[in-house]
Amino acid sequence: MGFTREYVEKKGLFLVFEGTDGAGTTTQTKLLKNILVKKGYKVLLTSEPSTEFIGTTIRQILNGRITSKTSEEIDPKTIALLFAADRLDHSQNVIIPALKNGYIVISDRYKLSSFVYQGKFTKDESWVELINKYALEPDMTFFIDINGEKAFERISRNRSSLDIFEKREFVIDVANRYRKVFKKYRNTKLFTVDGSLNINNINKLITNSLKSLF
Repeated sequence: MGFTREYVEKKGLFLVFEGTDGAGTTTQTKLLKNILVKKGYKVLLTSEPSTEFIGTTIRQILNGRITSKTSEEIDPKTIALLFAADRLDHSQNVIIPALKNGYIVISDRYKLSSFVYQGKFTKDESWVELINKYALEPDMTFFIDINGEKAFERISRNRSSLDIFEKREFVIDVANRYRKVFKKYRNTKLFTVDGSLNINNINKLITNSLKSLF
């Protein structure tokens, strides 16, 4: 990949993890951060929605704490616009300043998750792509590819109760949508990992893909 220590120290590095619930993206972001910190790199771990104002608003909508005055559900296109706005705000105020200071920024989910989730809810993936046109491009995106049934099994084992986004049919559909999106956008900056492997093996594949960084 050609990312040298000098490159990182001068320009930073933006890494993204994508995958359906149950794929293990959060676990892998934390493992990678620990490895990079031990090697002496400055690392910022973040996620989407962000913890900034717009991101917090999105989280409250998803949790049902903010609702529409006319109905219980807020229009999916409104939520898609909020995600796009949060992404730009998060990039400008958190990610880009960290990159300029030589940090490796690792994000748990980014714009491709909008293509999957907001594309599903709005039924207009092309429009979702359009409103994310100006999103910062990651240096590398890791897609943890896992079968929907397997992902649902993991979720059911680790949750005492499941919300609407963790129902079997929903998880399977999202896993399939992720595969379609990544097939469409496949390029040298996308690295796919078999999510059915154990945690340590997945971590080894990811760290090996970044060998030139070390």
